[in-house]
Amino acid sequence: MVHAAVELIGRVGRQAATVRKVAEAAGVSAPLVMHHFGSKTGLVRACDEHVRSRLEAAMAMVGGSGHDAGLRDLLGVDGIETAIVYVGRSMQDGGEVGREWFDHMFQMSVAQYEGSLAAGTARPSQDPTMLALLLMAMDLGMVVLRPLVEQKLGSNLTDPAVVQRWMRTEFDLLTHGLIVDKEKT
Repeated sequence: MVHAAVELIGRVGRQAATVRKVAEAAGVSAPLVMHHFGSKTGLVRACDEHVRSRLEAAMAMVGGSGHDAGLRDLLGVDGIETAIVYVGRSMQDGGEVGREWFDHMFQMSVAQYEGSLAAGTARPSQDPTMLALLLMAMDLGMVVLRPLVEQKLGSNLTDPAVVQRWMRTEFDLLTHGLIVDKEKT
């Protein structure tokens, strides 16, 4: 039931994911959902815990490769897509797990920037907080807008070729910039 609820909430949001719709998606009765979780709030709490646990396990697995895990790294973990979509939708809906992961991703973005700064691969910023937010928003935007992004690309965001294309383009943008300074040309 939790898996069906996570998928449904990620797709339609907490408000639209009624107990009846969750029950239909899980192939059980609404009273059975209520029996197991006590209320919709209990069901959402169970979904939050499931997603939190799943993402922490994925972060540990990807982080074990010797670098800080980023969103693109997480997208490569088998079966994690639904959890990431759920978090994105929770951020849109204002859910607790969404706020927690927003804070977590912000801290990851700060750490990655500070690591790049210490390694000499990034320039100092006059506003490191805004820089960390912008870097995070670039990746998070791809996930939150995923259905529309995938429609434009004609492919799944987690397809290895798409992830490579995403990484290459983002790296090029961050390394070489976009705007041409006409006075220097």
